[in-house]
Amino acid sequence: MVNYFGKETIAKDGKKYRSQFEANFVNKFLLPSGLEFVYEVPYPNSKMTCDFYIPEFDIWIECVYHYAKMKYSYETEFKRINLPLARYENKEFIKAYGGLWDTTIKQWYIVYKGKELKELHRFMEPEELKVIIESDGKAIHKDYDDTLFEKITNKKCNILIVNNDDLGYNDLTHLICAKENIFVLKNIVTKILGQRDLSNIGKNITEIYRLAEQSERMTKEIEEFKKNTIIKENNITKKKRKRKKRKLDVKHNHAIINYDN
Repeated sequence: MVNYFGKETIAKDGKKYRSQFEANFVNKFLLPSGLEFVYEVPYPNSKMTCDFYIPEFDIWIECVYHYAKMKYSYETEFKRINLPLARYENKEFIKAYGGLWDTTIKQWYIVYKGKELKELHRFMEPEELKVIIESDGKAIHKDYDDTLFEKITNKKCNILIVNNDDLGYNDLTHLICAKENIFVLKNIVTKILGQRDLSNIGKNITEIYRLAEQSERMTKEIEEFKKNTIIKENNITKKKRKRKKRKLDVKHNHAIINYDN
């Protein structure tokens, strides 16, 4: 494996790549696509580089040396996921996804069973929506997954993670669709159409826009929730400090009175 992934190889474009896998990726997908691509481009506002970047569609591609994929932290089999942002008027919608009501803490929750839950993201705690790496632990060096995680959490980038198994796809279009990165698909559709009027485009493309915009909206809602939570916690801390100060002032005044007496 190390020889395959660590051996510098010249691809059909005459350029040398850091591994045979990267050269094969260029030969199988990038060159036949006819798209311009750039090798080892720095991420925005970072010294770390991406393996391949396709400028026309703003696609960033990471070729990993083992099985690894992005997932949300809640995506663990049979994990209980609390839905603290759900309201009474959302109950039928939540129940349709298998949501349950906890009478003890007065809160909706759901048990993860591998089913897609993006529609429920807006009701979840921010911690559940953190992106993490699922890895087989076979990286070529111990810090690889940590570095990869730091790269893919760059919010300004539309990133596809590919590994050796992905060489089985027919072409770049097939690969991109299989990865189901909604933001990458939205970028491609927008570029091709040259406009955002959804009235005359197909059902599948309309759904891509709907899901992408829903994800963007939920991201904003989560960020707003985090911001409000921090403000609330700071206000609570300030109130506690004021109460503590008042208590100390009262004790101090009593001490002075007793001393005078």
